[in-house]
Amino acid sequence: EILAFLDAADIVKISDADLEFLYDMQFVTALLNPCTVADRLPNAPAVLVTAGEEGAAYCCRSTKGEHTGFVPVFKVDVVDTTGAGDAFTAGFVYKLVEAGGLDRLLSDPRALKEAVVFAAATGALTCTKPGAIAAQPSLKQVQALFDESKEWYNFWEAQPEEARR
Repeated sequence: EILAFLDAADIVKISDADLEFLYDMQFVTALLNPCTVADRLPNAPAVLVTAGEEGAAYCCRSTKGEHTGFVPVFKVDVVDTTGAGDAFTAGFVYKLVEAGGLDRLLSDPRALKEAVVFAAATGALTCTKPGAIAAQPSLKQVQALFDESKEWYNFWEAQPEEARR
């Protein structure tokens, strides 16, 4: 029954555990090629794959083409992972709204990459405190951690992935 709901979604955020349970797919496959997950969800223009300490990946499709990428994990002192996936999703939705909606976000590869990195920063910070609600970070905290990604070697300087039609 859950697969029917996934087929109706525009944005699917799926964890490594969900991938194995629902699709019998290993997270390594999904992180290396997130479009293998998106292929199973043809109605979802945005598919986000999270794998905890292994990082996150995305495959998004729009009229501008297909954009994929991998985001390494932020190094934080993990206390409790409860709520990290929800926080990741919240961070992505924040950037989606900031961009002016899903179509606008998906048509801009750099903004899309920033949204996933921002989501990863939000999820990572949630892991630094116990609990789900009390551990949610402030926007200022997320922005500060996001800014650290600007120091990742050859991450932002790389040319955006070419749109495939």
